[in-house]
Amino acid sequence: MKNLKFIIISVVVLGLLIGAYFLVTSLNKEEPAQTPEAEEIVVMDDTNDGVMTFAYSTDLGDMNFTKMSGSWSYPSDTTMPVNQDFVQKLADAFTKIVATREIVGGDEAAYGFEEPTLEASVCTRTGHTRVYIVGAKNEMSGGYYLKYNDRVFMIDSALVDAVSYSLFDAIPVGKLETIEADSITSLTVNGEEVPNKAGYTNIGITTVENYKDKENYGFDGTEKKAVVTYNEKSDITDENGNVTSTATVEKTYSFSYVEKDGMAYVMLPDDVCIYNATGTEALFTEPEAEATDDTAAE
Repeated sequence: MKNLKFIIISVVVLGLLIGAYFLVTSLNKEEPAQTPEAEEIVVMDDTNDGVMTFAYSTDLGDMNFTKMSGSWSYPSDTTMPVNQDFVQKLADAFTKIVATREIVGGDEAAYGFEEPTLEASVCTRTGHTRVYIVGAKNEMSGGYYLKYNDRVFMIDSALVDAVSYSLFDAIPVGKLETIEADSITSLTVNGEEVPNKAGYTNIGITTVENYKDKENYGFDGTEKKAVVTYNEKSDITDENGNVTSTATVEKTYSFSYVEKDGMAYVMLPDDVCIYNATGTEALFTEPEAEATDDTAAE
């Protein structure tokens, strides 16, 4: 009898073990195999040191910036205005260089270092100099070959993408003052009232054309000067900062522009840049008359 009980219990336990085995096997089949992530190779990390000077060449031109007293400048032409945030982002791209793998052996001639995509020289705060040469793009992976200290690496496209800008992209872009058409009380060009005051809102500046040689663009004293007079409401507050009333203040805003060879150029106050412009002709276009009730009925 005892033997019979033992046999029954053994069969039950064996059945449970078999069931557990098939359950675990089924779960393992349902879960996809985990692919280990590629290990990041740090080529250089100057995060704690900081990039203070960088120069590089691409097919978009040469870039060269130096940071002194907390501000970036363009040593080749110190009169050029510099977008500090933009140039800092360029410098940050060189602060830490990482690779997906190191390439040992092989024919370097096939990596494109003779005609590089990017060639950069970087100097850190403590005076360390780095030279990075980015060669050809690997069309299979989308990455690039990088040469540093006679070692060859494969990097992704982040570095090349981060610095793919021209010199003019590093110049801060200004903008015309935003003025509502209904608030404009007067708009003159060279002292004469224009037909369409609301035409000011049609003017737009697009890109920086240049920041020097103003005379070549017609800013030689013969340019047109536009003066906008407008009303602006401002809050009047008490000593506790509470708004007690609203006052209307008359303000003026002026800018210069030139129409030359089918192009329009604008210069803004306190801004050395020359901008491509659109819509200046709207100032001299008679505004469309508002339809009256009788006209609308027709």
